[in-house]
Amino acid sequence: MPPNRKAGITCVTHGSQSHCTTAPGVPPPPHPGLPARVSRVPGMDSPLAADQAIQNALNQAIDLLVQRQRELAIWDKPTKADFLAWFGTVSDPARREIQERIRLEIVKMKGFTVENFVAVSEKTKGYQKIFAQVTPDRRKGNYERIVEIGPQFKDADETTRAGTLIHELSHFWSVQETEDVQSCKIYRTFYSDRPQTMEDCAVYEYGPALMLARRDPKMALMNADNFEFFVERHDPNDP
Repeated sequence: MPPNRKAGITCVTHGSQSHCTTAPGVPPPPHPGLPARVSRVPGMDSPLAADQAIQNALNQAIDLLVQRQRELAIWDKPTKADFLAWFGTVSDPARREIQERIRLEIVKMKGFTVENFVAVSEKTKGYQKIFAQVTPDRRKGNYERIVEIGPQFKDADETTRAGTLIHELSHFWSVQETEDVQSCKIYRTFYSDRPQTMEDCAVYEYGPALMLARRDPKMALMNADNFEFFVERHDPNDP
C-alpha cells in the first residue's frame, strides 16, 4: 500500500502490519504505554528546547569561570577593582580562595550533563519565584549531582541562566559550600516595605551584595550572589 504521511511520520502497511519512521529532525512518537518525557525547565513545553537551554547555560557558565580564572592569574587593575567591589578586599588569601572555588566549580560543571537537572516540584515553597535550587547540606546520595530548575529560568537571559548555575553549584560542599548569607540590617536598607522573616533576609541582588562587601568582606566571600556577580563580570558601578 502507498505510504501514509502525517506530521513528519511515514508509515507503510503490508497486510496487517505497519512500520513507521520519522522524517529527519522530527522526534519519534512516544512508545505506547510510556509517559511523555517531562521538560526539565518549567514552562518550556519542548523537552528538547529545555535541554538545549540548560546545555547552553552550562557552556556559558564554564566560559565565564575560565575567563575569570585567567583574569585572577593576571591580577590587573580592573580585576582588582571588581574583586574589591564584590568581596570588600583584595588580600592574597581572598584571591586564592576565589581562585580555588573557580577551579573546583569548573571541574564540577565539566562533569555535568543535562541529566543532572530536573524540574523543581510545583509544591515547593515560593515555586513561581525560583530560578534554580540545590540541596547543599546533604553529602550522601545524589544531592551533589542534582540541580532543580524553577519557572524563572525560562524567561531569564543567557547570562542570568549561566550565572544561576554558577550560583547554585557553588553551594555544593565540593565547591566550598557558599551560603545565601542573611543580614536583616542590609535587607531593611533596601526592602523596608517588604514583610521580613529570617529567610527573607538572605542577601540577594546587586545593591545588597555590594553593601555586604563593604560591611563584611568575610561574609561576602562566602555569599553565593557576590560570587556569581563577580564571575558574571557585572559592573559594580551599574547596579
